[in-house]
Amino acid sequence: MTDEAKIYDLPLLQLTLDYSAAQAALPKDGLLVDGQEEHGQVDLMVARFCEDPFLWLNELNSTFAQYVNIFIYDKGGESCKYIEPGEYRHLPFKVTIIRMRNVGRDGHSQVVHTIRYYDRLAEYTIMLQAGFHWTLGSLERPGVHLIGWKDQAEAVEDVVPILLSSTPHFLPMIHHHGPGPTLFVPVLWEDAEFDWTAEQMKPRANTLVFGAVELDMNHEGRELYAIMFGKSPCSVKSLRFAAGMQYAVSKTALFFRSIEFWKKLEHMLQTCDRSSWAYERVTTSVFSTLSVADPSTWRNPALCQKETWQAFENSKNWTQRTEFWSKHWGCEVR
Repeated sequence: MTDEAKIYDLPLLQLTLDYSAAQAALPKDGLLVDGQEEHGQVDLMVARFCEDPFLWLNELNSTFAQYVNIFIYDKGGESCKYIEPGEYRHLPFKVTIIRMRNVGRDGHSQVVHTIRYYDRLAEYTIMLQAGFHWTLGSLERPGVHLIGWKDQAEAVEDVVPILLSSTPHFLPMIHHHGPGPTLFVPVLWEDAEFDWTAEQMKPRANTLVFGAVELDMNHEGRELYAIMFGKSPCSVKSLRFAAGMQYAVSKTALFFRSIEFWKKLEHMLQTCDRSSWAYERVTTSVFSTLSVADPSTWRNPALCQKETWQAFENSKNWTQRTEFWSKHWGCEVR
C-alpha cells in the first residue's frame, strides 16, 4: 500500500447513522426548475436556504451581464417556499434555478454545482450564500480594522474585474486589508485549540483566530484534512480558511481534483451534516495543488459517529476530548 493510500493505520470507521432516506430524497443532480444552464466567463453560484437572493441580485450592475451568468441552488421546500419559475426574469442576467432538498449546507451546493458542470465549468465560479454572511462585511475589533462590502452585489462588482484581469486560481471573498496596489488582501481565519477567548488577529499573518468552541472545530478540520490528504491527523497544524465559505475559484483549481474526489465529498457532505464545518476548514487546501489521497481510500470521519460524539460535544473537558481523538486517530493528540 502506498503512503498516499495508507492514510493512517486504523480500522475502517463505520457510520452509525442510517442516511438512506436522505440519499433517496435528494437527486444528485437536483431538479432543473428554470433556465438554460448557460455558462458565462464567470458563473455566480448562489446557495439559497429561504433567503431572498433578489434583494441583492436586483442591485447587481447590468453591465456585468456580458460576463456573468447566475445559478441558484434552492434548498427551500420544507422550511419555506421554493423560488417559482419566472421570478427572476426581470433580471438582465441569464439565470438557472436548480431545486434541491435541504440536505447538506452551502458547501454541499457548491460541490453539487462542480459535479453537475464538471465538463463545462466557467473559467471562474463565484460561490456565495444567498443571505449576507457577516464575514463578507467590514470588521472592527480592538486593533483590527478590516474592509468589507455592504452586500453581495458590491462584492461581485469588485471581484469580477480582478478575475478577468489578474486570473487568480482562488480568491477568498471575505473582509480584507486595502485598498492598495492589489486592491485587497483577504484575511483568513483559523481555530484555536484550547483558547476560549474572543477572536484575535495574529501579527503579520493576515489571520484572525476563532476562540475554541464546544463543537471542537479545530480537531474536526484536522481529521478531514488528514483523510483527504493522506496525513496523520496528529501532524496537521492549524488550518487557515475563508470563514463563511465564499470565494471565487478558477476552473483550473476545480480541475485540480478529480470527479471522483468531488463525488466522494458530496456523499460525505450529504450524509454527515457535521462534515460541512470541517470542509469549510480545508477549502483553502482543496483549491490548491496539494496532492490528495485516492478518494476510494478515504475513511469515514470519527466526527460523524453521533453516539460517540454526543457524549462530550458540549463539554470543555479537554482531557476527555484529547482521549477521544487519540483513540480514533491512533496517535497522541497534542
